[in-house]
Amino acid sequence: MIKGQKLTLPSVALICATVLLLSVIVIPAQASTQNATCLPGYSLNQSTGKCQADAPVFSCSINQQSYTSQSACDSNCIQTAACLDRNHSNKALTGGQGFRCSLHKDKTVWCQGRNEVGQLGNGAQDDSLYPVQVSGLTDVSQVDAGYATVCAVKTDGTVWCWGSNNGYGLLGQGDTEGYILTPVQVPGLTGVAKISVGSYSVHAIKPDGTVWAWGNSRLGDDLPSTLSPVQITTLTNISSISNGGGTVCAVKSDGTVSCWGDNSYGQLGQGNAGGNSSVPVLVPGLTGALSVSTHYLHVCALQSDGKVFCWGRNDYGQNGNNTTDDLYSPTEVFQSASQISTDNSNTCALKSDGTVWCWGANGSLYDLGIGSSVTQWPEPLQVSNLTGITYVDSSGPGSCAIKSDGTSWCWGYNAAGALGNGNTDNQPYAVQTPQYADGSHICPHEGWGACSGDPSSCSLTGVCNYVPESYTCPNGGVLNPVTNVCELDSISISATLAGPESLYAGESATYTVAGASNFGEVGFQITVPDSSPVSGDTATYSPQSGAQGQVVGKVYLVDYPDIYATETMNVTVTAYPTPTVTLTGPVTAIAGDTAQFTITHDETNSVTVEWKLDGAIIEEGATESSADILFDATGTYHVSVTVYPTAHPEVSVTKSKTVAVTEYPAPVISITGPRVLAAGDAAQYAITHNATVPITIEWEVNEEQYQGDTLNVTFTTPGINVVTATAYPVDYPNSKRTATYKVTVSKYPVPMVSMYGPRTLKEQDTGEFSITHDSKLPVAIEWDVNGVQYEGSPVSIKFDKVGYQRVNVAVYPVDFPDSKRTGAMAVKVTSDPDLHYVMPVFTIKSSHKPTGTAPYKVAYRVYAKLAGLVEPFTYTWDMGDGTVLTTQARSINHVYAAGGAYIPTLTVSDTKGNNQSITDSVTVANEPAIVIDSFKVGPSNRAYKVPLTVRLLPKITGGNTRYDKFTAYQWSVNGTPIGDNKRNAVITFNEPGTYEVGLTVTSQYGYTGTGSVTVTAVENQLPTCEITYEDQPQFKRTKFDAACADPDGRISKYIWDMGNGLILKARKPIIRYETGGTYSVTLTAIDDTGGQVTVSQDVVVERN
Repeated sequence: MIKGQKLTLPSVALICATVLLLSVIVIPAQASTQNATCLPGYSLNQSTGKCQADAPVFSCSINQQSYTSQSACDSNCIQTAACLDRNHSNKALTGGQGFRCSLHKDKTVWCQGRNEVGQLGNGAQDDSLYPVQVSGLTDVSQVDAGYATVCAVKTDGTVWCWGSNNGYGLLGQGDTEGYILTPVQVPGLTGVAKISVGSYSVHAIKPDGTVWAWGNSRLGDDLPSTLSPVQITTLTNISSISNGGGTVCAVKSDGTVSCWGDNSYGQLGQGNAGGNSSVPVLVPGLTGALSVSTHYLHVCALQSDGKVFCWGRNDYGQNGNNTTDDLYSPTEVFQSASQISTDNSNTCALKSDGTVWCWGANGSLYDLGIGSSVTQWPEPLQVSNLTGITYVDSSGPGSCAIKSDGTSWCWGYNAAGALGNGNTDNQPYAVQTPQYADGSHICPHEGWGACSGDPSSCSLTGVCNYVPESYTCPNGGVLNPVTNVCELDSISISATLAGPESLYAGESATYTVAGASNFGEVGFQITVPDSSPVSGDTATYSPQSGAQGQVVGKVYLVDYPDIYATETMNVTVTAYPTPTVTLTGPVTAIAGDTAQFTITHDETNSVTVEWKLDGAIIEEGATESSADILFDATGTYHVSVTVYPTAHPEVSVTKSKTVAVTEYPAPVISITGPRVLAAGDAAQYAITHNATVPITIEWEVNEEQYQGDTLNVTFTTPGINVVTATAYPVDYPNSKRTATYKVTVSKYPVPMVSMYGPRTLKEQDTGEFSITHDSKLPVAIEWDVNGVQYEGSPVSIKFDKVGYQRVNVAVYPVDFPDSKRTGAMAVKVTSDPDLHYVMPVFTIKSSHKPTGTAPYKVAYRVYAKLAGLVEPFTYTWDMGDGTVLTTQARSINHVYAAGGAYIPTLTVSDTKGNNQSITDSVTVANEPAIVIDSFKVGPSNRAYKVPLTVRLLPKITGGNTRYDKFTAYQWSVNGTPIGDNKRNAVITFNEPGTYEVGLTVTSQYGYTGTGSVTVTAVENQLPTCEITYEDQPQFKRTKFDAACADPDGRISKYIWDMGNGLILKARKPIIRYETGGTYSVTLTAIDDTGGQVTVSQDVVVERN
């Protein structure tokens, strides 16, 4: 192999594009510096012989413009050292999937991180590790991000969105497809104060507390998806709202919280999981709420007293209650908070003292900002080294907080550089993040200047003296720490060519070139013989004939293709050598055998082998090293094999063999076994042979074929029987040998037979008959009785004729019908009287009329001419009213309780299964209704005054009293049963009033009749009385009169107390007082009900 390397420089000045910062061109160290040419922006240092940059690498960033000078900031930099004022400090933060955005105090929005669908809003789709300003968006009052969608509210109340439509129309443009790289205004929506963006919908709040939404069906009013803003009429007086994707929650001005959407883990706060809601439901137990934060599957609310309540999914402890059990209702987890923010699996709260506390998932993402990779922490932990915080946000990758000086500090997951600190490393602690794409920092005070890369270089004078540690000179240059100038000692390019140095004609080989340079990106080129140069680091060479060629590999600078290095390789091409092949295999074979043929060869590469038998290609059983060939017939065969390297068929080799194939010799055999037998005897036969291989033996006896090493056979044909055996090797069926063997078979003996069976039977009886015999072979048994044949033993034979019957039998071996034995026996058959039995004719007679009134009694008797028969008969009566009577008596009685047309049926049965039926008909009229016509009432007083005792005697008619007696009498007063089941009743009424006295009469068969009478009992009115008298002194007597009146009756008794100890009972008594004076006279009047009244009067009596 011949190798050479060449480094080529152009003879004229290099021409290249101007670079953004400082460019360096390096010339070879061995080249003369007098002829060296530096790139634009570089000058040759005559003392060092090196190209160096015309200016240092440090610069000042003032008012978002860059300035450079040879040493320090020039006068322009110093005079305008206002730097980036505090208007660019942070005001609010938000985040989505792999990106974050911040609202600056100058009302602009800056974003960093993932940007594949334009979520950074800068008109591009490249990710950014530093913040970039959202294009054309100013005067912003609020910004919020969803999964890959961002919306902002401007101070004029309009809404502007960018990023992904997410398939739900989140951009509010009336469609669902695609994405937008810069902000577009949401049509038809003005006067908005706040915005909340979720994964499926967007909600906007106006100053009057109304809510407007667009996106999918999680809008909050049981509405379908909408691509343009619509008002949610069920939401009023809303002060804040949080759209967590699957679940949305809103806070009303009265401090209550309502949620709707997904409830898989109890996010709706209703005390249960499951049962999603498309309309807002009030979350119980929350009062005085200021804000709510929803994200994914859990929710947290902040109350005016600083308490934080959380609920929903809790698998990482994101609810902060020191468990990982899901919470279905709001649970207090934190106090003294001024702000809350939730993410998928963690939560952060800002305390009123300016510290930040987080809980939930952590791990290698460092979401808790505590410097540890502990998997999770289910209760609040303070974020390390973070104080003076005024705002916190954990909604995007990682979490970020704003200090009172406006600087932004972030920690945790740094997907796609979403933390904006120039890398994608996850941050275990809070680190300050730059604010602009060039890495500039916010100066802590107005009027300070700043240098790129580090806030420590800020000074009041604006002097820039700091070079970022991460600065790298272009094209592999080295930074001179004294002069801050990029320098490069030399240009080096390496080229290495790999591939085979020799080839066989017809082969293909792959050649690769590798290399590198210290002066930027390199390109590759390979040239093979008889071909044009191929761009790239790989080429294929395929020579077709012997020759010698040269392969050249080239490595060059992409920006300066005239600067390159090469390596060459001489490749020798020769013809491929013919392989040596040996064929091994038999030259003789037996027909039916399979012979194996093998080859060996000295070829080291892959070969192709082709086997043939008599010129035909062998496919089955052939491999690269052997062939198994079946010779299925005798003859002469030619086996050949052709071998050649697979890649070189031109050097093939063919070998062959001739094989003679003959038949296998037939074995010599002889039969052994008995030669004399009787018919029915069993015998075994075998053969002897001289075969040394397994053989097959086929037997034949009397045209019956068998197979096996031995023959087991029973001879059934008397005479000469021939046994034939044919044997051949198993693998050689054509090599057969046959032998015969004669066997003499005599006639089979007639069997001895005994008959068994009954000698006497009745007419129509069945008898069982059987035999025994001494035959060693299966026998046929044939019976004959009166010309009727039967077979087998035992047999059942029915005799239907009276007299002697002959039973004949013939028995013989099945295979020897000539060896038959016959026999007979006589059976006496007698007559059976039962066979001639005829059931008598039955009739019925009744002792009742065919019509009657229910309940109606009927009576029947059964008659028949029994003619001396003593057969017991069963009489079954179906009376037609559901009553069935079974008896052996011939007389019955039955009562029809209800009216109707009845068909009584008698069925007479005997013990032989004979039946006879007789029917009759009875028509029964319904029983006359039981009627209580009237009541005879006997009162204890005529005026019916209480206490009133009445005797009631009912007049009852109807019914069928002949067969259906009255059995029950139920009296009642005003529906309440009374009495003791008597026909007449005596009832006392102690209270005045009107009483309904009822009577229900029930008959023996359940017929009823009712009646009632009204009894009115009145209050007794007492009589009034006045005493009048006439004193007659001349007669020494005094006449009295009871002037009484009874308004509702009569006075039945008068009782006088005359005042002198005398008691009188009269209406007008006359009394003699012996002495004069004044007497107190008392009169008691009693009326006809016992009521009484008493009056008194002083009576003056004069006596001389």
